[in-house]
Amino acid sequence: NSGRFSTAVAMEKNVVKNAYGYYDNRGSWVDQSDRTGYGLTMSWNGQKTDPEDGVTTNLNVAYMDASDEKDFTAAINSLWHRFELGYIYAHNKIDKFNSANYVSTCDDGCWISNVGDYDIHTIHASYLFPNVMDMKNFNIYLGAYASWIEAKPTDGDKHEDSRYGGRLRFKYFF
Repeated sequence: NSGRFSTAVAMEKNVVKNAYGYYDNRGSWVDQSDRTGYGLTMSWNGQKTDPEDGVTTNLNVAYMDASDEKDFTAAINSLWHRFELGYIYAHNKIDKFNSANYVSTCDDGCWISNVGDYDIHTIHASYLFPNVMDMKNFNIYLGAYASWIEAKPTDGDKHEDSRYGGRLRFKYFF
C-alpha cells in the first residue's frame, strides 16, 4: 500500500483433526482442534510522509472460537521518534479446563487455573536503537511491560495478579 493507511483482514480455520489437545485424567486424548480465528489490523503510517516527526499507529482486533474456549483481544500501539507505547486488552472465556498436568506444569505460576472469565490488561513500551554496528538492517529494541489479570472463575474466589518484565529484541531485516 502506497498510502499512509493500510488494513488487513484474516480468518483461519484448523481443518486437521487431533492437531491440538490434551490427555485427560484417564489418559484419553481430548481433541481440541476445532478452532476458528478472525483478525483485523488497521495502521496509520505518518512516517511515510514525515520520516522525522511522523507517528505510526496500529489497531488490532482478534477473536478465537475454539472448543470450550472463546478469546477476544484488542490492542493499540503508536511509534514516534523511536519510542513505542501500547495497550493490549484480552478477554478469555474458558468453558472447560484440563487439570490433568496442571500441578506439575504450573508450580503456582499460572493465571488461568479454572473454568471462568479472565480479563488481562497489558501496557508495553520500547525504544529503538537503529543501525547497530552501522548495519542498516540491524536494530535493537529495549522494552518493558506490565500486565494485570482479573480472574473470575466459575467456582472459587475472584482474584487479581500482576506481572512485570523486560526484553531485549535483536531484529535483522533480510
